[in-house]
Amino acid sequence: MNYLKIYNIIIEKAKLEERKKGCGVYYELHHIIPKCLGGTNKKENIIHLTGKEHWVSHLLLVEIYPNSLKLKLAIGRMMKKSSNQCKNEISSGRQFERLKIMVSKAHGDLLRGRKMKPFSDEHKKNISKSKIGKPSKRKGKSCTDDQKKRIGMASKGRNVGDKNHTKRPEYREYMRKNNPMHRKESIGMFKDEKNPNAKKVKHIKLNKIYNTIKECVNELKLTRRGFEKMVKNKIIVYV
Repeated sequence: MNYLKIYNIIIEKAKLEERKKGCGVYYELHHIIPKCLGGTNKKENIIHLTGKEHWVSHLLLVEIYPNSLKLKLAIGRMMKKSSNQCKNEISSGRQFERLKIMVSKAHGDLLRGRKMKPFSDEHKKNISKSKIGKPSKRKGKSCTDDQKKRIGMASKGRNVGDKNHTKRPEYREYMRKNNPMHRKESIGMFKDEKNPNAKKVKHIKLNKIYNTIKECVNELKLTRRGFEKMVKNKIIVYV
């Protein structure tokens, strides 16, 4: 079957009709030459197709360019129906299964070998802000007896005896040397000024000295872990 010829017939038919939005007929914008194949957003490369024509055109493009992963992923996005789009016509369950397998394989090929970049500090702050005031998804929900039993069975034998890394001598020795809570300068952390072990600290960015760690934590509204992170990043230093 000449897939390219059928594709060109659909495009030429749409061009001859000079379709426009707002005429009472539902149309979708389509790139004649797909962007992943070098197409642009220029007016001459964009055409109005009906929902069915758009769906068939992308099926044809996958057959014309079988090695294009992005065209296969576009099919996957079109299969997710939304309220403002015409329902894509899938002729049979067999075709639906074939397309799902194709899209799944394309996702795998695209992501294979990729390493996820670590979140930046700004990204982490934005995630934290977006969750403020929102209840947990598990709030008000309790596990059934069956769920509790399965969780118990899955956890059985974990972190017991030699499997518990926190009880190993080498781990304890490592934490004694590296954990900031075990360092000499951390003695008296969160103590009042009257305590002889209280330490003065300086906030580098604010250029402000606090008489005690407790005073610093209370003013900046930090948690113990938050204070430790700022010390580790040298935002706060001991005076």
